[in-house]
Amino acid sequence: MKAGNHKRPQGFGKRSRLETFTLHYDKVHGWLEVPYEMLTDLEVETKISKRSFRDGDTAYLEEDVDAPLFMDAYLKSKGIITEDACNYVQSRSKIKYRGPKNFIRLLPRFY
Repeated sequence: MKAGNHKRPQGFGKRSRLETFTLHYDKVHGWLEVPYEMLTDLEVETKISKRSFRDGDTAYLEEDVDAPLFMDAYLKSKGIITEDACNYVQSRSKIKYRGPKNFIRLLPRFY
């Protein structure tokens, strides 16, 4: 195959700017802070587990299941297709870390 004749993956080179999200954590767990509106825009709000929390317009997504679910949908919406959304994001430093003081466990569960 000649150089320049291959097809680029969908979305390659057309990525819009990625948001920066905050990961809150304590000694045993972490939660990704995202606007609730983003969950509804990506149509994943009904898939979020009881392990996540919500405070009004802000959701705190549990790091092991809900955050990867969200990140996968978010990256796909930006034209980025990857098998491991969380590793993709961590390798590009798009998450700010905040801890160990934690208020999230005091919030109401997501559902």
